[in-house]
Amino acid sequence: MKLDRRFLLRGTCQGALAVLGLPFLDCFLDNKGQALAATGKRIPTRFNTFFYGLGLTKSLWVPKATGLNYETTEQLKPLEAFKQKMNVFSGSRVMIDDNPNFQHWSGVGASTTGISPSKNGQFDSKTIDQTIADVISRGARFKSIAAACAGDPKQSYSSLGGPNNLPAEVSPLSLYTRLFGPGFQDPSRTDWKPNPEIMLQQSVLSVVAVDRKRVTQRLGVSDQARLDQSFTVRARRSLGLSPVHA
Repeated sequence: MKLDRRFLLRGTCQGALAVLGLPFLDCFLDNKGQALAATGKRIPTRFNTFFYGLGLTKSLWVPKATGLNYETTEQLKPLEAFKQKMNVFSGSRVMIDDNPNFQHWSGVGASTTGISPSKNGQFDSKTIDQTIADVISRGARFKSIAAACAGDPKQSYSSLGGPNNLPAEVSPLSLYTRLFGPGFQDPSRTDWKPNPEIMLQQSVLSVVAVDRKRVTQRLGVSDQARLDQSFTVRARRSLGLSPVHA
């Protein structure tokens, strides 16, 4: 069975044909993972940054050896599956250039802009994500999207410089809604009611179950996980739950 990005899962639901599209899978790409295997069209370039502050314990994080075969330290264990695709840099320092040393901020500012901040809570220039977005985001629906787990949209490390920090999405539900459109409900609300159209999706998931199982057997481990994640999101939607975990 040959798969491409137009492959649909099919079944019969309430006397009508039900179809469900697949998420974007690794098997749709060429052997370099840079273009669609069927057409040769290059996939869009994306850039992500993740920031975790408050320091670290060097003996638990920094590998003792350099090169490809460095040992996985205790705090790097959760990332071990990505070891061959990941570089670990250590030994860098922030030069404050006679500016004040703002606790928990000077390191953030210099790490994301290359410039030691002169004011607490403000970046002295665009952050790296915005500099790159200026180049690669032409024609994209969103130039950039920021998300934070602190519960405060102002706690964002994405900025155009100065006081112009870009508000971060703090709710998984609002982030998903922004990306994929309205229609989701908070099941914890007292006025929550099942949406018949969404409930129907559960039936669609059931009728394509056999086709889904057949497809999954032909996929690699990473594609199986991605397909399972896609069905989990759809199932949660059918139950009126947030599509992503908090």
